[in-house]
Amino acid sequence: MRRMARWTTSAGLVACLVLAVSTSASAAGKDRYTGLIVSGGTPTQLIMSIKGWTTEAEAKSLKATLESGGPDAAQKALEKLDLGYISLVGSLGWPINAARSYPMANGGQQIVLLTNRPIGFVEGMAQGASLNYPFGIISLEVDAKGEGRGSIIGRARITIDDKGVIHIDPYAGYSYEITRVRHES
Repeated sequence: MRRMARWTTSAGLVACLVLAVSTSASAAGKDRYTGLIVSGGTPTQLIMSIKGWTTEAEAKSLKATLESGGPDAAQKALEKLDLGYISLVGSLGWPINAARSYPMANGGQQIVLLTNRPIGFVEGMAQGASLNYPFGIISLEVDAKGEGRGSIIGRARITIDDKGVIHIDPYAGYSYEITRVRHES
């Protein structure tokens, strides 16, 4: 398990956050990526199936919603979007609510996925601090052959400051590396 510090748009990943406005590659059809997450010593396969990409207009709208209405409004806006799914082998998975792809200098691409993560029954009943971290974020970097690595934040809070800088604050202990990432379609 790799803990990640608070991220801001000055860091590489967050500069490419789905809510940031920049050029995104769009592809027709479906893209499928797989990778391994090691948690507690046991590798688990992660499947990311993307059936569409967040458009420039949707990205601008989500950023404006975050600026004007905060994380709760952004969360409600994201619930309306369904661009695929993320799942661990053996689980039902959850929807991808935003997906962006950015070209990299090496001919590869960085893919950033955002989900309005599900809150389980026990977590909801406990009413703990984790409820303030309603998003899940995946960032992948794949080379021209479609192979690479990434990271996942299972519970994150997203805020935007007065200067328009997007901040991602991961909940302690819910950040992991993704290894052996492969593009399968």
